[in-house]
Amino acid sequence: MSEAFVYLWYDSENKMFYLGKHKGTPEDRYTHSSTIWESFTKNNIPKGTKRRILAFGTNKEMCELEHKLLKDRKSRCWDRYYNESLGDPRYVDTSGENNPRYKHGLTIGEKIVEYRKQYRKDNKEKILERMKQYRKDNKEKIAANRKNNKEKNAELSKQYYENNKEKIAERMKQYRKDNKEKIAANRKNNKEKNAELSKQYYENNKEKIAERMKQYRKDNKEKIAANRKNNKEYMKQYRKDNKEKIAEQKKQYQKNNKEKIAEYDRQYQKNNKEKIAEYDRQYYKDNKEKILERMKQYKEKQRYQETC
Repeated sequence: MSEAFVYLWYDSENKMFYLGKHKGTPEDRYTHSSTIWESFTKNNIPKGTKRRILAFGTNKEMCELEHKLLKDRKSRCWDRYYNESLGDPRYVDTSGENNPRYKHGLTIGEKIVEYRKQYRKDNKEKILERMKQYRKDNKEKIAANRKNNKEKNAELSKQYYENNKEKIAERMKQYRKDNKEKIAANRKNNKEKNAELSKQYYENNKEKIAERMKQYRKDNKEKIAANRKNNKEYMKQYRKDNKEKIAEQKKQYQKNNKEKIAEYDRQYQKNNKEKIAEYDRQYYKDNKEKILERMKQYKEKQRYQETC
């Protein structure tokens, strides 16, 4: 009975092999299950990459054959294989020297990590092009996956961010440093779009943003205080140098937002009656003579107008 087969891929560009076993037929969509070799489908097999079928048989027979062949390769030319393990652990012994990470008493995890890092570094354009093509060919699949895993993806992104804050910040800093012109051009070309997106995001996430700002202020009191101190002199000078500009902006804002300002004032007065009353009492107490003088002048002005 033929329910599985053992195969051998050869990557001629990197002169590397991958040997594996699959329960199915050579005609199905399966390609390989390596975690360090780039993934691909039957529709986008990399140039210079070919597969050869070595044997057919039952699943157990093919698992045993796969282990036998991989064990042989490990003893002779393991550095030319993308394989990490010696087969399905349900059918083979993976302890001691049979462990995929065992080599002369040491693991080869560092070597694999280094290979991945170097591969990505040497093939940036190639990987980006392949990813671009994949996204183009699988729009519906990607959209469905995002929709079905929205909460899971959000949680994973949140977890990744929490665990890699410094790394992400450093990467963003470096990106901004290396792409100043590109970022400036993008902002210039998408000014209205970015403004609309920012506005929309704010409208949809007011509570979330407020909570985040509250938490940030709580966690960064000293930093905020130092920043305010450093910027106090700058803001003072800015207001001094831009009086007319600030006055014009304020005037324009008031003109464009009369109803909004009036509503805000009404709401504020409604929610802060005691606070306003206390402020008025305190102000009167501190400025009694000034207020009386102003009232005196007002009354005199009124009498003068009545006599005219």
